Amino acid sequence: MSISISTTKDVHEVTDQSVQAAAEHCPELQFVGFMGCPVTSQGVIHLTALQNLSVLDLRHISELNNETVMEVVRKCRKLSSLNLCLNWSINDRLVKFICKA
Repeated sequence: MSISISTTKDVHEVTDQSVQAAAEHCPELQFVGFMGCPVTSQGVIHLTALQNLSVLDLRHISELNNETVMEVVRKCRKLSSLNLCLNWSINDRLVKFICKA
């Protein structure tokens, strides 16, 4: 099962509440993408509940912090693909953490 929201005219209407609802009501999601949506770390953290998550696309999420991404990597053990392009707050510490996980 997958959900991907990007480059749509209504992308601005996808919020942290949308991410939380997807995580709560679709626990079997494997592929998730919120490219360019105005979600923040407060919404992304809910994805840690997705035990089958294998592909996560968080490109161009302006309010995403390293600690949230680390927690997602820690909890989503089946994660095999993580796209963080165009996230200016991502730093070397996070990259090292992901490589060791």
